Amino acid sequence: MAKDGKEFDIDGEPQNYGAFSILNRPIQTIADVDRLIAPQSAAIIASQTIAMQTLVARLDSWLKKYRRDFLIALEPPASEDEIAAIEKKLGSQLPDYFKVLLRWHNGQANDFYDSFHPITGEMMMGTQRICYTLNYMVELHLSGDIPKFSWNAQLVPFMTDGGGNESCLDIKTGIIYYRNHEICELEKIHASLPLWLTEIVEILEGNAEKGWTFDESDD
Repeated sequence: MAKDGKEFDIDGEPQNYGAFSILNRPIQTIADVDRLIAPQSAAIIASQTIAMQTLVARLDSWLKKYRRDFLIALEPPASEDEIAAIEKKLGSQLPDYFKVLLRWHNGQANDFYDSFHPITGEMMMGTQRICYTLNYMVELHLSGDIPKFSWNAQLVPFMTDGGGNESCLDIKTGIIYYRNHEICELEKIHASLPLWLTEIVEILEGNAEKGWTFDESDD
C-alpha cells in the first residue's frame, strides 16, 4: 500500500523494490528519469532507424545462412494496421526504428519457444502479444498491484522470457529496460535499440560455427 508517496508492506514497514540502475538512488517513477534525459530528437530517431535497417539486414543474412529453420518459423512482417494497434494502446506513435523490427518479422508465434536472444534466452514478441501485455501491465499499474515506479505508459515490451519478465523500450528516451516481475524492478540494459541489436548480431556473427548457441566461457 502507499503512504506519503512511499510503498509499505502489510506490516507498515517501508517496502524496498530496488532502484533503477541508471541512478544510484531509489526513485518512484520513470518520469524521474525522464526529467534528467531529454526526449530523442528527430535526427537521432532518423539515424537510429538507418542503423536498425542495417542491423536487421545483417541478422537476416546470418539467419538465412545458419538458422533458416528459425527464420522461416518467425511470423510474417507486421502490417501497418497491426503496428497502429500498438500505437492506439499507447496513445503515442512508435519510433520508426522500432517499426523496422516489426516490419521485418512480427515476432514469434505463441507456440514457438526457441530463443531469439542468444544470451538471455528471450523470445521476440509480436504485435498481438505486445498489445496483450500492455493491457495487462496498465491494469496492474492502475489497480495499484505493482509499485508506480515499475511501469509507465511510455514503455513497450518487445521481448519476453515466457515467465513474466520483459525487455521494454522507452519510446520517449529510447532506453531499453529489463523488467523483473518478481521484484518489480526496472534495470537499464542498453542506451538504445540499435545497441541492443548490435550485441545480438555481433555475438551471432562471431559465433557462427556454433549455430544459435553462445558459451560465455569461450575466449
